[in-house]
Amino acid sequence: MCSRTQTNISSILDISLMSQKIIKALVLLDRKKGHANIAKGLLNALSSRTEVDTCYLKLRKTGSHGSKLFQKMWPFGIHLAKYFLQSQINFKSPGLPNVVIGSGGNMLWPTAALARSYNATSIFCGSKRHLPTGAVDLLLHCDPSKEKSEGSIILPIIPSVTNPIKCREEWALFRDEHAISSSERHFTCLIGGNGGGYVWADKDYCNLANQMLMLSKKHGIKWLITSSRRTAPSAYQIFDKILPRNVIQDDCWVHKNDRRPVMNAYLGGGEVIYVTEDSCSMLHESIACNKAVVSVRPKKGSIDATLLTFLQSAEAKGWIMRCPADNMISEVKDISLHEENIFNSTGELIMKKIDHNMGIQTESKRSQSFQESNPVSNSWSGFASR
Repeated sequence: MCSRTQTNISSILDISLMSQKIIKALVLLDRKKGHANIAKGLLNALSSRTEVDTCYLKLRKTGSHGSKLFQKMWPFGIHLAKYFLQSQINFKSPGLPNVVIGSGGNMLWPTAALARSYNATSIFCGSKRHLPTGAVDLLLHCDPSKEKSEGSIILPIIPSVTNPIKCREEWALFRDEHAISSSERHFTCLIGGNGGGYVWADKDYCNLANQMLMLSKKHGIKWLITSSRRTAPSAYQIFDKILPRNVIQDDCWVHKNDRRPVMNAYLGGGEVIYVTEDSCSMLHESIACNKAVVSVRPKKGSIDATLLTFLQSAEAKGWIMRCPADNMISEVKDISLHEENIFNSTGELIMKKIDHNMGIQTESKRSQSFQESNPVSNSWSGFASR
């Protein structure tokens, strides 16, 4: 295990690392696919700007109560994360992480703690919750109503593995595997459930299915349908009863244990993307595919203020059109997001912050190296740590 104090040689290597801009990224993953997609989206953004060596670390047991307690007690216990997890950190090339990435509330404290232990830059997508300001180096979020404080970046959309090129490629493969004629037309529907303050009743699912049947008849299209973990089990029976199989090209229902990774293929195949407003991740993924997007909401619910702010902003920018589930929009205007520019600019913004942070860390390591080579300085630092 490397000593916390760095030698002059390691400081020189750090300066070389900055000039070469090689990122050794430690990515923390929990059990939620949406969080993993955000983390991998951040990696894609960074990879568009520089070379990235990546190590994924899956944390299976991450209790929310323990995470909140450590957040409130910061910086107590920050080296525990390194003590328990270091043996699982393996990069392709020798060296320690200089960037730690996380997403999802239970990943917040491990992200900040491991980064602090390795003197690395911490990048977290979300809010700092109970951590003090400065505990995380880069906080990424999409809420323009929040104050843009030091170390935070307001992004236009949440990073994800979805982009127009990937969606087109995966749809082409899906179409070939299922022998789907290129002349057939499709709409896509991403179905969620209770969340974001919305409550989906069986009646809302009935309205949604009936509206989809109407759109199929009006436009001569077939549907690509996928659900989420929040979708009520009763939704499948409702859709199966209302929508005949000849208007469904393919469907993927989570509660039926269908785990096929079809999201990007479905997004690539649909001329129009209909997505329920309760899922922030599905909304952002739909926008990222650079298609016409219609967000759909149930009758009941008190929408979360942050989600409403994003929806209103996205609608004002022309990224989405909004409608209730019992009166879905059938004539959709073209929407051009130019996602590739957003994708590249996200990586550029993050790289600028990382460069700045690495510069600060290098100066800190120079100071540590001076203390190591100066006995008087060492004696005072030892006294101060008692």
